[in-house]
Amino acid sequence: MRVTIAVLADHASTSDGGKLNILGIFSGIMAQTEPIVHPQMRLVVQFEFNAAEAGKKEVQIVLQDEDGGEILAIDAEMVVPRPPRGELSTPNQILVLNNLTFPKFGRYVFRLLINGRTEAEIPLSVLRASEPQPA
Repeated sequence: MRVTIAVLADHASTSDGGKLNILGIFSGIMAQTEPIVHPQMRLVVQFEFNAAEAGKKEVQIVLQDEDGGEILAIDAEMVVPRPPRGELSTPNQILVLNNLTFPKFGRYVFRLLINGRTEAEIPLSVLRASEPQPA
């Protein structure tokens, strides 16, 4: 098993035939004041599994601040279909996160765990926006 794509984006979808469409990939957001509430983002992940890895997987997504404090934890189950012989299963997962609150400016990380093992880390910087300078 491996993670082939793990990003934060403004929008993502899948189209007919399983094509993954991602728009507006980012690794930082800006705001004027704390706490920071981001209206909407997508956490987009594409996996690659071989036939021997088919079956149920426990998935956990944990958002941590730079001190290791947990901001968010989501637990789910994913069923990986058995691909045709010699092929790989490449499931896409798109998680919509609405009004996610970051208590302070700093660095954060989304950790993706499969069956308790960290398989991907997606960093996010939450920065203070500069005040516009008068002309």
